[in-house]
Amino acid sequence: MNFNITFELKKLIKSKIIETSNSCMEWQGARSPSGYGEIKIQGKKYNTHRVVYRIVCGVFDYSLWVLHKCDNPPCCNPDHLFLGTRSDNMKDCFKKGRLTHIYNKRPTQTAQKNHMAKLSKSRINFIRKHYKPRDEKFGATALGKRFNVSKGRICDVVHNRTYIITPS
Repeated sequence: MNFNITFELKKLIKSKIIETSNSCMEWQGARSPSGYGEIKIQGKKYNTHRVVYRIVCGVFDYSLWVLHKCDNPPCCNPDHLFLGTRSDNMKDCFKKGRLTHIYNKRPTQTAQKNHMAKLSKSRINFIRKHYKPRDEKFGATALGKRFNVSKGRICDVVHNRTYIITPS
């Protein structure tokens, strides 16, 4: 993160953040596909929560991750941010039920809890009911195209490696 913190940069960031009812300060500018705020500084893209952390807390070891206590990717509230390793992030994900099957062999993630999930409960049920291996209409490739996910994700759903269904 090789850039100077200027008054203009602080003003730009402040103008693109709104406070929500849960005290998150959500970035209203550009976002990555996974929902994290993005800002271009001197022609290079940075995650806004990392930039805000640097502005508020000063220079830090950039090999560390800036993690969210609130699990809200566009949040830039410094009170919701903390430093950690990739391992810390994975442990935090697991503890909060956001991982599917990395630390154990049973799926722990539900489609209803993950706001980033591409597959709803009804789509998961449809896939599991209609899947036919190597079928032109209902094979993994065809269903993946239909629901805009990879054929590997379809196989994970069919074989119960991801997306458990819980009562609504």
